[in-house]
Amino acid sequence: MTTPKKKIENFLDKKGNYEEVDDILLEHVPFMLKVIKEAKKEIDENGVIVHDDRGNTKRNPAIDVHKQYLEKLERLFLSLGLTPRERTKLKLQILEQDDGFDD
Repeated sequence: MTTPKKKIENFLDKKGNYEEVDDILLEHVPFMLKVIKEAKKEIDENGVIVHDDRGNTKRNPAIDVHKQYLEKLERLFLSLGLTPRERTKLKLQILEQDDGFDD
């Protein structure tokens, strides 16, 4: 199985955009994917509204985490010179694939 990092490297290489220095950025992809996946799972399991220790209702903090890491991933793709269409295609490919971490 191809790792998300390798998938991105191959994608960039085919475009002629891959540089070895990009490895520094690409090293963060597996962690970012893990955080996005865990935040989504938290939202799916506990909903958008959760209760704190005092029984007060509040917005699930995982929503902000999910949004923040999706934005970070999008910025990373942008810094690698990927167009919005390419970023979407690549993001879907790597999000559908196992991230290499145990759930």
